[in-house]
Amino acid sequence: KYYSIAFSDAVNSACCFWGAKVAWEKGRPEVAFGIGLVAVASAVGTLRFGLAPKLFARLNNILAHFGGLLGTPLIGIGFARSRGLLDFNGNNEFPYLIEGTMAFFSIFSLLTPESFKETYRIFLNISSFGLMLYAEGIENQMALASVITFISAGLIIGPDRHRYILGVRRENLFHYFLGLSMLMFGQALPA
Repeated sequence: KYYSIAFSDAVNSACCFWGAKVAWEKGRPEVAFGIGLVAVASAVGTLRFGLAPKLFARLNNILAHFGGLLGTPLIGIGFARSRGLLDFNGNNEFPYLIEGTMAFFSIFSLLTPESFKETYRIFLNISSFGLMLYAEGIENQMALASVITFISAGLIIGPDRHRYILGVRRENLFHYFLGLSMLMFGQALPA
């Protein structure tokens, strides 16, 4: 059991649930669902690392996989739709076609080599946050800060359980930064 990881996952989960609530209240169900996927994954992570590692490990891994491959793009799509992007000639179903395609590839990626999964994840993150920043521009400083916080969590800190930064597990810092970024995404959405 890793109680410090359970705690950081619980903080991550609380931040994500709050960010999802804020996004929902602002009328952005895509963003709320995307952040909510990460919230559920981290809630199961809290159970995994705090109570029963073997019982919850597989479920936590699957949910984290979908949180990364579906949650992030849903956030980007939600921001784009809030600014009127992805509304092709009034076709409101188009974003759901994109989301359905992403869901298919997320499920497909479970059956593929790790190199494909990582390449797909990088592509999704770059395109999702590029779309979000294109929609918001740098005028929305909270959106920009949330993207920087998210990227810092993944690229600079990383979820390495056995390495430390200033005596703190990288995985714990990753959870704190991820939760903070999801909270900020909810706050950054235009009302």
